[in-house]
Amino acid sequence: MQNFFTNYIQSVSNKFSHKETSEMGYRTDFENLLKGIFDSINVKRIDHDARAKQGNKPDFVVLKNDVPILYIEAKDIGIFLDKVEKSEQMARYFGYANLVLTDYVEFRFYRNGLPYGEPIKIAEYDLKERMISAYPQNYELLAKTLLDFAQSHKEPIKSGAHLAKIMGGKAQRIRDNVQQFLGGASEQNKELFRVYDAIKKMLVHDLSLESFFRHVRPNARLRSFCCAIL
Repeated sequence: MQNFFTNYIQSVSNKFSHKETSEMGYRTDFENLLKGIFDSINVKRIDHDARAKQGNKPDFVVLKNDVPILYIEAKDIGIFLDKVEKSEQMARYFGYANLVLTDYVEFRFYRNGLPYGEPIKIAEYDLKERMISAYPQNYELLAKTLLDFAQSHKEPIKSGAHLAKIMGGKAQRIRDNVQQFLGGASEQNKELFRVYDAIKKMLVHDLSLESFFRHVRPNARLRSFCCAIL
């Protein structure tokens, strides 16, 4: 396990020394590190989609037997994670049971939208000098924590405010996913566009796609009406 981290920090340090390196530049190294860590529990699939719309879903998903067990949102080295925690993007993600926020050297854990345990740093960075100083004493701790966190049982939700926070995040993600889905005509969304066009033509001439989805999806009677007029 130590070798995975040593190779990871060396590669990331080398890339970090070049100011032009972006957050995307570390992704392959990070994916390889995750594969090395999760191979011990027979995880063979770690997904990350560089083409995903910004903020639409976390950058990495760890899957075991095709079931997601961990979501990871990665930010560029030097991004202030305290600020990211309070962002609208993270609010959307707090509906995920097991979530990690990282800048590739610090790792923060969230269970059902709440901080879980203490952050773990495997290195410190110096933005001015473009240098990274490793904390090898934390390598094993991070590996064990990631494995335990991804496999541990979900904790019960004990308050209405906590539930509202989780459901709010889920609702925002649904809205964003549908807006992306409706971003262009295709065979998959052709029927939805037919409904939208019919309502806009006959009933609400200034209807936007966002308003259409917000009102049609939860309203069974309106959906039935839409089907009838088609």
